[in-house]
Parts: sequence; C-alpha cells; structure tokens
Amino acid sequence: MEETKYYTFDCDTDLYKLSQKINKIFKEVKEKRPLSIIIVQYGYAEICVDDNIGCSLDINGLALDFETSCISFDTKNKVLSLAVTFYENDCPVIKVKIIDKG
Repeated sequence: MEETKYYTFDCDTDLYKLSQKINKIFKEVKEKRPLSIIIVQYGYAEICVDDNIGCSLDINGLALDFETSCISFDTKNKVLSLAVTFYENDCPVIKVKIIDKG
C-alpha cells in the first residue's frame, strides 16, 4: 500500500523556522524507514540518499542537503512543495518542487 503526504511552504517567511519544519519532515522519513535508501526527485534528477538529509540556511535562502548533493535556492517569491511517498516494500520517495509565486 502506498501512502503520500503533501507539504507546501511559503518561503517568504522566517527561514529558520521553515528549515526546522523541513528537518522535522526529513527526520520522520528516516524514523519511519531507518535502514532504507531515500530517493529524492527534483526536476529530471533522481538522487539516492542513504541517511544524510537536511535543510539549512544558505546565503541566498535555503539549501536542501542530500549527502553530497544540494538544492540551493533563492526563497524570494517562491513556494516549496514536498511530496513524501512511502511504498509498502520499496524505498520512500521525496519529490521536491520549487514554484514561483504568480
């Protein structure tokens, strides 16, 4: 059985609090599947991550850190969308979208 949780964040806010919320989501993913590889999809890229995922403040805004890969972006007029899918017998998948506000 597949379970998907959707999260949408307005990035024109307190970035420290936002990074803490995102880190809490990443922590829940790791706790739910502690020994599993996590697959991160961003655009056409697919990143396989063993354990080290997190969100930190960056000089331009936020950085989503996935082991040796990083998605860094300017947060002005942006919305961050995360879709976390847990499959019954497969790796969890985190889909990342960064959307410009209309």
